[in-house]
Amino acid sequence: CGGDVVASADFLELVKDIRFLTLQGIKVVLVFGCGPQLNERELLEFGEVSRKVDGIRVTDSTTLEDLYLASQEIAQDITDKFVVFGQEAVYLSPDVVLGELIDYHRYENVGTYFGCCVEAIQVQLEVGRVVLVSACAVQAARQTTYININADDVASGVVVSLQAKKLLMVTSVGGIFDNDDVLVPHLSLTRAKRVLDGGDARTAVTCGMYQKLIQCVKSVNLGISRVTVLAPKDLLKEVYTTQGAGTMVFDAGYGYIEPLAASERGVAYGFFLEGVEDGYLKPRSLEKFMAITKYLYVYKLDHAMACIGGLVPHEDCLELQCLWS
Repeated sequence: CGGDVVASADFLELVKDIRFLTLQGIKVVLVFGCGPQLNERELLEFGEVSRKVDGIRVTDSTTLEDLYLASQEIAQDITDKFVVFGQEAVYLSPDVVLGELIDYHRYENVGTYFGCCVEAIQVQLEVGRVVLVSACAVQAARQTTYININADDVASGVVVSLQAKKLLMVTSVGGIFDNDDVLVPHLSLTRAKRVLDGGDARTAVTCGMYQKLIQCVKSVNLGISRVTVLAPKDLLKEVYTTQGAGTMVFDAGYGYIEPLAASERGVAYGFFLEGVEDGYLKPRSLEKFMAITKYLYVYKLDHAMACIGGLVPHEDCLELQCLWS
């Protein structure tokens, strides 16, 4: 989540919901940014914020020190909030994440994710702690030097390194909206790229969300099958309900299907009813399987989930094949 989310009134609710997840045995790594907090420190010290090039904060040695201190302060504040709900949290940055410089002459101490100490993170997760990680990392080539990495870049890299199941990007906006200000619940990788290229007439994203969508596409390209952009209040809705929350960017190769056209819905519902036998869904053809999968994925009927015992999480449509074989 970004520094704006950490500073918001909704963040305490997010902390409480994360505590609920840990009580269910779900392991959580919380990667946070600190842009607004760093801006505030710089304004107090220098009367201005550090300049940006290509949307990237130029991070000289003074800015790097402020980043380090701001990250420490935020981590302590987050830890204290978790304590209120009886949850232990541990801050492992900057030493747990390694990065490589992008272009020192252009951005100075700014890097991209290189790797992380998987074992150090897993040890803490196994004992039930929430692991906190920031945008401050260690330069891989010179492990006594810190660098600044975009928090979304760190989050994507950590998910890949840990082989985690989900990447949730918590933002104050709560998702990607179309030109009519209607939430777009699903974006295939192909359509997301079209939106970024300006080739989707239905959806044009703002500057801030444009960067977020770029990171979503990058994450999916790294092998993360699904990335969801959502609001702090929607965490449990995304994890525990069949309809999910926010906007999910996904790779169609992982079992996701574009939503049905209106003309297809009645046909799909007919296939669904025909396929119910002995409490399981047994489509008679590949065509029917695809139609039913689309129907369940888009509409998430409660009685449909009941028919299969509620065993299929909404994000894993491919698991339906095991029940329908």
